[in-house]
Amino acid sequence: VTSGDQARIFAFQGDGKKGFWSYSITENTWSTTTSPAFNVKEGGSLAYDGSRYIYALFGAGTKAFQRFDINATANPWSTNLPDTPANVKNGGALVYLNGSIYALGGNNTKNFWQYNTAGTSWSAKTQTPLAVNQGGALTTDGTYLYAFAGGSNAFMRYDPSGNKWESLSNAPGRVGWGGALTRIGNNIYATQGDGKNAIMAAFAAHTSLKHVVVVDEDIDPENPHEVEYAIATRVSGDRDIMVITGVRGSSLDP
Repeated sequence: VTSGDQARIFAFQGDGKKGFWSYSITENTWSTTTSPAFNVKEGGSLAYDGSRYIYALFGAGTKAFQRFDINATANPWSTNLPDTPANVKNGGALVYLNGSIYALGGNNTKNFWQYNTAGTSWSAKTQTPLAVNQGGALTTDGTYLYAFAGGSNAFMRYDPSGNKWESLSNAPGRVGWGGALTRIGNNIYATQGDGKNAIMAAFAAHTSLKHVVVVDEDIDPENPHEVEYAIATRVSGDRDIMVITGVRGSSLDP
């Protein structure tokens, strides 16, 4: 999702589809917009330059990078932009600042790049302190960039003038799929992602469940050794364990 102008918000449908929509703020209505050539999946992202163009990554392990002209009446997608330096997947993210597009490559890498919108190529910038995975996100306050690495509660800030990263106060909880950042005024707002939603969906689907474990994409949920390893090395009890009280559980419970 990204703003397109003062009256519209643009969004990818994702989920391996090409859907691209615009939302009229004044009319409270959605409409379909010309679809891109690529399906959008994990790592897909949008960034508006504040004037005319929306830049897009499509994720799904591709290098595709395109631009959408919000004023065009025909063929709004530009397909001649250069590919990203490496494949983009889980945690891919874009943000625009001062004539440049900045991108997280995600895919459990520290890749971080800059694209000058007046030029024709990408340049590698100082890598992120942590590898970026699902839940990776970017936003800006007009001077600095702020980022989630995803897969953790790490919160970071990038200084474009010095090309350097610094770690900030951790988020209150671990960020996963659906983690996102945006800035309004002097505040950064964030979504944590869907780990807890997945847990609740599992309990709703099977009321006799007693325990649900949600793991990162790099862990095979059907491999008990990998699951036990993830629990032992990645779980912090005060923020990662959720106890649901006062509900009916298994019929075997006393």
